[in-house]
Amino acid sequence: MEANTTPKNNMTKVVLAVVLMTLIVIFSIQNSESTPVKVYFWEVNAPLVLLFVICFMCGIIASIITLWPISRHSKRLQKQTEDQKAKIELLESQLKQKDSSTQA
Repeated sequence: MEANTTPKNNMTKVVLAVVLMTLIVIFSIQNSESTPVKVYFWEVNAPLVLLFVICFMCGIIASIITLWPISRHSKRLQKQTEDQKAKIELLESQLKQKDSSTQA
């Protein structure tokens, strides 16, 4: 049985989720006051916690957009490396076969 499906591990996840949700609710209640937001000529009042969440999500999106090409490039290099290792192994085995046939 895998460690991820044990009841103890599931209970730990539930407890951590409840604690995290409680912290989020406390954070939301403490930062619920309305704050003016000005963007160029546009002005609106929004809860502070909503601004935090929007900024956090914008940061996540910016990180994903920035790191995605790097990840694709890394995967491409890894595949090329694996292909080259396979070719090297094939050539080494062919070389060993040639050596054994010339010695016989």
